[in-house]
Amino acid sequence: MIIHNEGNCQYLTKLPGEAAIKVRSVTGVELMQLKQNKKKWSIGNIEPRDSLPLLLFSPSSNRYWMRTLGADHDINSYRRYIKDGNLYILFNDEWKARVITEREKEGMSYFDYNKTRELLLLQEIISKKEGTDIKTKLRAIQLQLNQINNKYEKR
Repeated sequence: MIIHNEGNCQYLTKLPGEAAIKVRSVTGVELMQLKQNKKKWSIGNIEPRDSLPLLLFSPSSNRYWMRTLGADHDINSYRRYIKDGNLYILFNDEWKARVITEREKEGMSYFDYNKTRELLLLQEIISKKEGTDIKTKLRAIQLQLNQINNKYEKR
């Protein structure tokens, strides 16, 4: 991995292989963690992962700009990159170990673990809205949650 400098900023010209994982969720759940002493995934109980290394791809410059997510960052500033598929988490050894520990506590794959967390957040967001199709959306989310849970109950 060759890191280039431009002023105060650092960037890469290529993704560093498997060390970079694209943020695929709608909510950016991969960037979040539970607040200290909280156990349930809900909007009020989560915060940005402090010191999470990120890569923001800029199609205009064809560069991957390095950023570090902090607890004080506003996740909404990254929404455009998430929507466009241009946000990556740079998983160094420290972050790999943290994710493995989190997954082991839940006993799920990385994908299912993030999918479950995202579904819980979407469920909370949708349940606060009004409309005729709300029950249908909530039911669809619950069905997906049940599928994931059933997969791991059989083990």
